[in-house]
Amino acid sequence: MMQRPVRVSLNAMLVLLFACSVCLRAQQFRGSFTGTVTDPSGGVVPGVTVTATEIDTGTTQTSVTQGDGSYTIPLLPPGRYQLSAEKAGFEKTTQGIIVLTVDAHLKIDFQLKVGSQATTVEVKSTAPVLDTQTYSVGTTVEQTKVSQLPFNGRQFLEATLFTPGVVPGTQGSELNDNRGGSINVNGMRESMNGFLLDGMNDTSIAVGTYSAAPPLDSIEEFRMETGVYDAKFGTTGGAQINMVTKSGTNQLHGSLYEYLRNDALDARSFFEPTVPPFHRNQFGASLGGPIVVPHLYDGHDKTFFFLNYEGLQDRLSSYSRAHVPTLAERNGDFSDLEAPDCSTQTVLLDPLILFNSSAPLTVPGNNVNNLAPAFPSGTLDPVGKAMANLYPSPNLPASWAGRTLRSAS
Repeated sequence: MMQRPVRVSLNAMLVLLFACSVCLRAQQFRGSFTGTVTDPSGGVVPGVTVTATEIDTGTTQTSVTQGDGSYTIPLLPPGRYQLSAEKAGFEKTTQGIIVLTVDAHLKIDFQLKVGSQATTVEVKSTAPVLDTQTYSVGTTVEQTKVSQLPFNGRQFLEATLFTPGVVPGTQGSELNDNRGGSINVNGMRESMNGFLLDGMNDTSIAVGTYSAAPPLDSIEEFRMETGVYDAKFGTTGGAQINMVTKSGTNQLHGSLYEYLRNDALDARSFFEPTVPPFHRNQFGASLGGPIVVPHLYDGHDKTFFFLNYEGLQDRLSSYSRAHVPTLAERNGDFSDLEAPDCSTQTVLLDPLILFNSSAPLTVPGNNVNNLAPAFPSGTLDPVGKAMANLYPSPNLPASWAGRTLRSAS
C-alpha cells in the first residue's frame, strides 16, 4: 500500500533535481561582486546597503553587508556596472565604471567616511580588477575584438585563436571539413570541447562540437576556460567556450553591415590556367532597445529586445584535373598506351580468351577494333561506346596523355 506514494515522491524529487540542475546550468555565464566594507579605522561595517547598477540597462541589484562587513551580489549578467555603498552616519560612496565580463567574480572593497548621507564620494577612475575569487585559467575575448577584427568567413571559432594553447583543427577531419570547423586546445582532441550559449549547453553530444553558431555581430563577448576550471562545467576535458549574446539597452541601437570577398586580388594557383571565379557576400543587420508600447507599457530599465539577421551568398568555382579517354580511345584504339614515350606502358588483355582458348592473350596492337570481327555483333558494343562518350573531351594537348583541366562549380 506504500509503494505508490513512495514512487510518486521519488518521481517528484527527480523532476525537482532536474529543474534545479537546468537552472544552475543556465547561470554559468553570470558573474558577481563581492567585497568588504570598512570605516576609516579599518573596522568592518555591517548593515551597509551595496547596490550594483547596470549602466546600459538601468537594472539594479542590492545586498546588505553581514556582521563581518562582507557582501555578495551574485548572478549578474556581463556589462558595465556602477557600485554604491551607503549607510546612515556615513557618506555615500560610489565606484565605477566597472566592467564585469563573462563568469567573472570580482572583489570590490569600500571604505566609508563618517559624514552625512547627503554627501557622495564618487570614484570614477578605477584600476583594472582581477578575478581573485576563482582558480579558473582562461581568456576573455571582448566585444571589440569580436566585432572589429577581420575574420575570413566571420566564423566565431576564429576568435578563439587569440587564446594561448588554441590552434585550428586538423585539416581533413570530420569536424573541420563537415561540421563547420574545429579547434584543438592544449593538445586535446577537437571533439573534447564544451560550448555554452547564454548559459545553456550548446554542445552536440553526437560529434562534440557546437550545435548553434551565433553570428559574430550578435556576440557580446565570450570566455575560453582552457586550463583548470570550476567543477560546474565538467563533461569535457578540453576547453569551455562560454558565449554571451548582445542584449537590448535603454537606448535604441543597431548596425547594418556587409563583408565582401572576391577574386580581384587572388593569385593563380600553379596548376590552374586562370584565377577561378569567387564572390562572397556576407551581410546582416541588428537592432536592440527597450520594449515600449505607447500608452500601454514602458520597458525602460526593465524589458529589452535584441534581433540579429545574417545572410551569406557564396559563389565559388574551382578547377579539377582528371584522366579521360582520348578521342582515339573513345573509338577503341588504345595504342597510345604502348607508345615509347609513355611512362607506364599498358597492354590490354583479350576478353575472348575466356571463350576461346586459342585466342591471343593480348589485344593485337592494343586496338579493340582488331577484335570486332570476332564479336557476335561484328562491331563494338554501342552501349559501351555511349558510356565512353559520357566522359568530357580532353582539353589539353595529346602530349599530356589524355589529361584534362575543366571547370567545376
